[in-house]
Amino acid sequence: MIRWELLFKKLEEIGIIITEATKVGIEHFYPLALQRAVIIGWLDLGTAFLLGIFIIIAIIFLNRLMKKEDRYNDHEATIFFLIFSIVVATVFICVGICTGIIRILNPEWYAVKEIINLVE
Repeated sequence: MIRWELLFKKLEEIGIIITEATKVGIEHFYPLALQRAVIIGWLDLGTAFLLGIFIIIAIIFLNRLMKKEDRYNDHEATIFFLIFSIVVATVFICVGICTGIIRILNPEWYAVKEIINLVE
């Protein structure tokens, strides 16, 4: 015969031990999650900067390509690819700048979000 009171008491003790261990883990993880959020924000901004340099180079190349007056002007595909790349890079720059600034200014939200994902 199982003594239910004894079983519930042991389960409660195990729950308290798990809760304390989780609390210690989260206290250690939170500063690291803050630093990680800030670093990812700076990486987003750096990526946006590099994409900006790519756009400048692509625009310079596109201008030179458009000014050439070759008799055999088969550059339509290259021009389309450059314009498409510029548009896509511009979208990524906007997203990178927005998320980078938000991560740098409010890393606590991203740290808490990571902790919640860790606990789940």
